Amino acid sequence: MMKKAVAGVFAGVLLAGVLGAAPAFAADVKPAPTSDFCEQVTNRYYEQIGWDWNSYDSGTISNSSGASISRAISRTKSASLSATASAEIQVSADVFVAEVQAKLGLSVTASVTLSATETFTVNVPAWTTVSYRDGIIQRRFSVRVVHTYSNCQTSTTWATASAPERFSEVRNA
Repeated sequence: MMKKAVAGVFAGVLLAGVLGAAPAFAADVKPAPTSDFCEQVTNRYYEQIGWDWNSYDSGTISNSSGASISRAISRTKSASLSATASAEIQVSADVFVAEVQAKLGLSVTASVTLSATETFTVNVPAWTTVSYRDGIIQRRFSVRVVHTYSNCQTSTTWATASAPERFSEVRNA
């Protein structure tokens, strides 16, 4: 029985070769690459690993009336913060920030400055007490940098980076 099965497969391959057609099982065979040349490319993959308040003003506002109120708050201090990145990231702060904005949808910037002459507004619904915080947060990122070389080899390095963002939060107290 085994000899007949082997003979049948051999005959199919032989007949296909004579007729110029490939046997059915040859469809799964992938052709060898035409060259071992790849486009040199560097890809960066970002993951936010945390954030902290850097500088902020905060407080509590009570609204004991039946209408919503808005309160203008004057800043008590000036502050500034800039984006930073380890050398392994291989791009400027502006490029890093643009990539984070595009890939993660965050509102980080290359630098933020707050002035003590600024004011910000806190809206408080009727019959509510709220806690507010307004200032600069620093978002921290882990960055995986994958470089593909022209010989198709890849290398992976890890980098760290941070970027500031103006941020405001209001919570029920």
